[in-house]
Amino acid sequence: VLPLIVDGKLFKKSDGSIHRYKGVTGFQLLNLFERNLDIDSFLSTFNRSNTIRIFWYTPKKEWGDKYWDLPSAENLIKFHGYVADKGFYIENTCATDNDTTKVQDIKNLITLLNQANLPNVLYEAVNEPYVKGPDDKLDPAIFKNLLNASPYPYTSGVYQYEYLDKFYGKYAVDHSPRDDEWVRKCKDLEDYVGQFRVPAVQDEPIKPSDAGFNVLDYYTYGAGSGLFGSGCLFHYLAGELGELPASNDLDCYNAMMDGLDIFPLDACLGQYE
Repeated sequence: VLPLIVDGKLFKKSDGSIHRYKGVTGFQLLNLFERNLDIDSFLSTFNRSNTIRIFWYTPKKEWGDKYWDLPSAENLIKFHGYVADKGFYIENTCATDNDTTKVQDIKNLITLLNQANLPNVLYEAVNEPYVKGPDDKLDPAIFKNLLNASPYPYTSGVYQYEYLDKFYGKYAVDHSPRDDEWVRKCKDLEDYVGQFRVPAVQDEPIKPSDAGFNVLDYYTYGAGSGLFGSGCLFHYLAGELGELPASNDLDCYNAMMDGLDIFPLDACLGQYE
């Protein structure tokens, strides 16, 4: 794994080669690692990916007895080193609710990670800010100064059109609508690339279980995300807990990874007509 830099609308590795984001949901993977549980099965299953999206914690009020708390700084850094050896970047989603008592602890983790000189760190300040209203999640602006000082690529997590004035970051993420036209919505990356002039990825599309396990749709969505932006992520229900996919989930995953390989890595630089 080589450190990532942002070069205009593209991710690039430190050797100058273009990087395409090929993600998978593994929200609880860091927590499983911290508890000395097996994560190697997950990593080997998704070896066509190069990025895992994790949540640092989840709120008990929403996740019930499946919730987990913030990691220790030591384990956060060890986890990054462990998965880097396996070939993975980590998209760290730092805040997942509106609990202000967690703000300082989150800031402390960001500060220590900034100083750790790791090759595989990406930040997403807040998961889905403003989606359920202005106060449903912590304000991403709380973390802006720390992330601006970071050596790693980062994004605020803001993607709601009516709140785009609050966007900041070196790259953009989108959670495209989960409707009957969801496959076409990969094209929304073109809007973020065009408006903010940064790389953009789809990092939480519809789950196969909600989309009829349509393999061709996942192939097409992967291809479109590589055409209009810098890639996408495979999101599935069991992945939220770091669990392995069912066979029909895995069929959709492999189709998406196939699609991500179709277009040239710099395709999003082309003129859209």
